[in-house]
Amino acid sequence: MIGVADGVGGWQESGVNPADYSRTLMQLARAYLEGTDIFTEQAASRQGVLIDPRGALDAAHMNTKVPGSATACVMQLDQVNGVLAAANLGDSGFVVIRDGKELIRSKPLQHYFDCPLQFGAFPEFVEATDTADMADLYSIALRPGDIIIAGTDGLWDNCYLSEIVSLLPKGPGDAQSAADAIAAAARRHAGDNEFASPYTREALSQGLDLPWWDKLLGMTFKGGKVHLKQLTGGKMDDITVLLAYVEVVDAPPPPGPAAVQQEHVPGDGAADSDAPASGEQAH
Repeated sequence: MIGVADGVGGWQESGVNPADYSRTLMQLARAYLEGTDIFTEQAASRQGVLIDPRGALDAAHMNTKVPGSATACVMQLDQVNGVLAAANLGDSGFVVIRDGKELIRSKPLQHYFDCPLQFGAFPEFVEATDTADMADLYSIALRPGDIIIAGTDGLWDNCYLSEIVSLLPKGPGDAQSAADAIAAAARRHAGDNEFASPYTREALSQGLDLPWWDKLLGMTFKGGKVHLKQLTGGKMDDITVLLAYVEVVDAPPPPGPAAVQQEHVPGDGAADSDAPASGEQAH
């Protein structure tokens, strides 16, 4: 499983650490899928592995009772069928890349520009909340060599897919360094006021731009034409990158304790070096 959540920074104005909600949400989503912590008794009746990313979001949301709010994305590998199941709410998300090209990418869910759908503890700390039944669901048949990248909007708002693809690992052993390189690129663009980022391009498409006096002050003359300054720059935001490299053993595993796992998509990097995570809100 892979999960990423992004706490809403506006809570800092109320003296709340935005990471508290997102971390708790992801810890409970993981506990739900693993059948641990408060879900131990519930898990006793399960038959086999539970593939239920939206259920994980719902269970985590219903049991996260701390101030804050967050977007979230949870993905699971159904190893029997080689299928990746995903649930995404808000503008965190994922992309699956095959042979250097986008296979599928989650769609940001927003109420309006720069206001994503988000979970919050209702009615304890928020006046309203979005819910897991509003999340988009995905099911993707995977192949060996597929690369899964999950991240917060700090990644997607600052990096184009073409740059992400240029930094992909050549194999599982390069996964950690690739995740670090992608996160570093996003951070570099976030602090570049002249970079035409995905975030500012989307803002322009929504009719948002610099005030007229800033456009005039930044005016340039090129090619015999006057060019008014446009909105540019990256977006300073939380940046989390999770990367998994898909491996498959084609031959049936031998019987007995030496059996080999059929499909392997690394998890959160805590116990598997092939599944790195860069960023403090990744679980």
